[in-house]
Amino acid sequence: MAIFDVIDITDGGDTFYEGMVKVLANFTILESEITDARDSQASVHAAIDLKVKAPAANTADYVPQWNGANSKTLKDGFIITAAGKALLDDANAAAQLTTLGITAAGQALLDDASADAQLTTLGVTAAAKTILDDANVAAILVSLGLEAIAEEINLLHDATSTPAANKAAIRDANSIVKGSELSMTGETSAASVTASTSLASLNVKNGDRLFVSATCSITTTTAGAFLLRIYKSDGTATVAFDHDLSGISEDIELNDGTNVLRISGIAKITGDGTLTLTSNANAPGTVTYQNNQIYAFFLKKT
Repeated sequence: MAIFDVIDITDGGDTFYEGMVKVLANFTILESEITDARDSQASVHAAIDLKVKAPAANTADYVPQWNGANSKTLKDGFIITAAGKALLDDANAAAQLTTLGITAAGQALLDDASADAQLTTLGVTAAAKTILDDANVAAILVSLGLEAIAEEINLLHDATSTPAANKAAIRDANSIVKGSELSMTGETSAASVTASTSLASLNVKNGDRLFVSATCSITTTTAGAFLLRIYKSDGTATVAFDHDLSGISEDIELNDGTNVLRISGIAKITGDGTLTLTSNANAPGTVTYQNNQIYAFFLKKT
């Protein structure tokens, strides 16, 4: 309202006085409103000062932080180090990696999308990757083209026998040691002063092994060959000897006086039954047999 609007100059009497009273009243109201505005401004300034104030630490390279997720109040922040400013100043991630000291080779690895790509970056060939990807030694051998060896390893893994005391290993048809499947059951021997000595009626089964040896000493004055042989002489079992399937034999040239000949080998039982092994000596002329002994050590299949 304009001040002069309250003055009515058309009427007489106390109209001017009344108008001045109204003006005074209006000035009073205006003063009150100005005072209120000033008070409000002070409150706003106080609020601003409270909400947006500098951190307690006023240091170069200092970054303040908000006090909370939904707050506009600042709190003490942190100092950006020279290393931090160097990273922030970089134009891209590659430049930041360089700043961090990552070599070009390292950056190339970090940039690869997969482990396979990283191996390629490292110079690993496709063939080498195939080996690295294999699950076990057998698979690696297959990758290397050594399938036969891999098959033998698989046979080893498939062995079902359980090692135990007084047992020895046995090989299968592929010469693979399958485990402790032979029981060492003892030994037997026989001796005589004749040309032939026998281990009679041995009970054996398919898969058994016999270590057999014979020693014979003779005296003769006749020159020639002295032959000693171990062989199957009787029984229902079938047997195969090392080197010569029919037996084990050796010969030497006789000299004047006492001659001693020793032979040994392995007998593999290929069929169940009884077995008689004989040590037989043969020499020309008149022979005196001082000792003819045969010995066998058993490995029985369990």
